[in-house]
Amino acid sequence: MYLLGLDLGTTGCKSIIFNPEGGIVSQAYIEYSLIYTPEGYIEQDADLWWRLAKEAIKEAILKSGIAPGEITALSVSSQGIAFVPVDESGNTLGNAISWLDTRAGGETCQIRDIFGEREIFERTGKRLNQAYSLPKMMWLKKNRPDIYKKAWKLLMGLDYLTYKLTGIAVTDHSMASGTMAYSISKGDWDREILRLCGIDINKLPEVRFLGSTVGPVLPDAAREAGLSEKTTVILGAQDQKCAAVGAGINEGICTVSLGTATAITSMRNKPMLDRHMRIPCFTLDEGRWVLEAVLTTSGVGLKWLKNTFFSDKSYREIDEAVESVPPGSGRVFFLPHMEGASSPHWKPTAKGLIYGLGLSTSANEILRSLYEGVAFQIRENIGVLEEMGQDIRELRVFGGGAKSGVWCRIIADVTGKDVSILCTNEAANLGAAVIAGTGSGIYGGFEDLLSRIKIIEKTYKPGKEAAEIYRKAYLEYREIQNKILG
Repeated sequence: MYLLGLDLGTTGCKSIIFNPEGGIVSQAYIEYSLIYTPEGYIEQDADLWWRLAKEAIKEAILKSGIAPGEITALSVSSQGIAFVPVDESGNTLGNAISWLDTRAGGETCQIRDIFGEREIFERTGKRLNQAYSLPKMMWLKKNRPDIYKKAWKLLMGLDYLTYKLTGIAVTDHSMASGTMAYSISKGDWDREILRLCGIDINKLPEVRFLGSTVGPVLPDAAREAGLSEKTTVILGAQDQKCAAVGAGINEGICTVSLGTATAITSMRNKPMLDRHMRIPCFTLDEGRWVLEAVLTTSGVGLKWLKNTFFSDKSYREIDEAVESVPPGSGRVFFLPHMEGASSPHWKPTAKGLIYGLGLSTSANEILRSLYEGVAFQIRENIGVLEEMGQDIRELRVFGGGAKSGVWCRIIADVTGKDVSILCTNEAANLGAAVIAGTGSGIYGGFEDLLSRIKIIEKTYKPGKEAAEIYRKAYLEYREIQNKILG
């Protein structure tokens, strides 16, 4: 009895088989590329999504040595927003438009003219932004009318892979609530938004809760992916939400994905909209919603700093350099707004800044200042969540940055929260497998799951002396940031 979690990321597809205790049996990962068109658009080949998903599933099964029929259920974790038009036979009618694509600026202005930014936020829980699916659907209808007319459905990554596996067009609430076309209060597609924006609701998939049974794997899909037709497909979710589930998100527990970007996710038992529109709100499942803050350039900021100034150092050596510097980095501050300031400020034209350099400033102090700058941003967003009534006692950190013990300890000292590291770095795949196990009845529910799976590997406690140093440093950081952001 095994579970399979399939994660469709922005640049790769990973298939992992887990046992019911959450242990990894085998895994396979295959990378793919974004398509940059001459017009400056960013797209992906959805046929490649499916082909590589099948290859990754097949490879993981072969590596595991288990029979395909022993995989009880599978679920998909997927990048959000990106969608592909398909015909009634499920054939793609063009490339998928990536979530990174910014072609729909004009359509975003149209939405603003119809509703205004505040009404869109109050309806959808999202700030008006051209990155979301809705303005790109409008762009498709205006600029590719033949494709739009022929399209039976507009399917996001989760929807498309689930359809190819089962023949059923369905999405989950976490994916739908990331489109800017979903009513956060009604828990379904917002019919008025779609009508006034000219999008046919019938072209969108049905919305169900994660953990719902979709159906068995189709015979052709089973044969091509090396699966059994007896394996049940359970509806998965958007990748950050799957990762939060895999990390054991709960009341008092906030998850932090410390990867290329950083998502700071906190759960609620009812939808909540920030009157200042600082933190987006998503539906997670029946009776659970999440507030999700974001820092767009955390890990990628470190990568930039390494490649630009410290290319001779490994990440382990960078950690050692950071360890050698006392808390506070000699009053050097790194504001990690490399591609604009995201939550809670939403200043897209902001830039990164290294402040406080002097002739005595060391290279290691600059490195540590980046670790601290990301931690300060996490603290600021947690402060907003707590201001909104969230009780946050523990941060569960995963992603590439979680491998850095010194970074996790800095986050604990800066935020004053316990910082726990997961037993596995594959939180999204684990979350998908957990959803598959819950939906198929292997687990009696999420509480039963938490008693059966070991999630936490190590916990960092905030230190009193460092916390006091960071309390003062954070105030100085905020003062500098306020001057820069206005």
